[in-house]
Amino acid sequence: MSSRAENWAWERDDVKGITKFVLVYLARRAYYDDGAAAWPSVETIAFNCGCCERTVIRSLQELERKGYIRPGDQEMSARNPRTRKPIAKGHRSRVWDVVMDGDHAAENIEEKPRNLDALAEGDGKSNPDKDNLSPDGLSPEPKGVEPRTNCPGILDRKSPNRQVINNSPLIPFGDAPLNAEQAPTKTEPVPATDWGKALPPKGCRNPLWVPEPGKLPEPVTERAGQEVRVLDGIRRRMLAVDQRFDVPATMADRKAVHSLLIDRPYGEIVATMDWAYRNRYWLPRLTSGARFAANYVQLRLEMLTHPDPTGKRAPDAPLPVVKDPNRAIPVSSSSASRVPIYGAALLRTSLCQEHIEGAISQEACPVCAYDKRNHATHDVAGRRKAKAVAPAEAVRP
Repeated sequence: MSSRAENWAWERDDVKGITKFVLVYLARRAYYDDGAAAWPSVETIAFNCGCCERTVIRSLQELERKGYIRPGDQEMSARNPRTRKPIAKGHRSRVWDVVMDGDHAAENIEEKPRNLDALAEGDGKSNPDKDNLSPDGLSPEPKGVEPRTNCPGILDRKSPNRQVINNSPLIPFGDAPLNAEQAPTKTEPVPATDWGKALPPKGCRNPLWVPEPGKLPEPVTERAGQEVRVLDGIRRRMLAVDQRFDVPATMADRKAVHSLLIDRPYGEIVATMDWAYRNRYWLPRLTSGARFAANYVQLRLEMLTHPDPTGKRAPDAPLPVVKDPNRAIPVSSSSASRVPIYGAALLRTSLCQEHIEGAISQEACPVCAYDKRNHATHDVAGRRKAKAVAPAEAVRP
């Protein structure tokens, strides 16, 4: 809190209404005594000033236009003062400096010399000896001699308070300079990189498109190459499990990986991908680039909080073996038990039992049509019954 800046704000006569309340609240919340570094949120200002957020925004614009406030060091709001954790750029409050110098300097009443002699008058008559005292106020000075002091009027002038008031923990980026020490430097804005050019152009449906060297800025070309390498890495890891999992990437996968690379560095993504595709739980859930990007935050947290007990970031467990769904699985019916049927994992059990009993012809049997190897087991129950009845009839006289 800066009481000096708040007093200065109350004395502004050309600021009226809610705008003046906003200026006073900013001065009250200033980190430094001269009004610098105040970063309350718009919601906080609106709550304390009794107005809506749109009114606060208009008041801030008016104060900035009149020169009473200006943007300050935005790094002051980069960390939470209680937990010391960094705050994302999209969630920080804007830092303002209350300008107490320049065209709107306040008339500081304490900067004026105070007439102590007038306050000390008792009967309204001046004492000639009082006007000719030494600096200690005790012994008289000869008339016509200048006072013996190197600091005339020092006792009648109060120096401004330049002490920094610590109302919150120190910001680790160093103390921001005072308003009087800030040099009016103009920095040229750095043009932002258009990462959208790393995506395939309009009309191109190839998700693995990469611009030709020299046509686009080097960072954009490198970003496009990183996106393609991530998609290719996902495809290679799925093919390592089974060659039939060769699912080509789509434009949705390219856009998802593009958005992920804007927020996360490429090296971190590769390390997380290497850990995730060796994890038994996550492997079947990351079959495409879009699914990998959608689960990335949870993957990263689990990788950091549950690393391999050996200290590695990727577990050394072997890749899971995927069983062939077309393998022979034993199926039992009322007349035969444990008959191997190829593809029984995908076919209904009732169809397999009808196949074993021979309830339908072999030409119309869907089990025989699914795999030719099932022809040998069609109507196997009927053949077993016929084989058992034939010896019995031969034994009869």
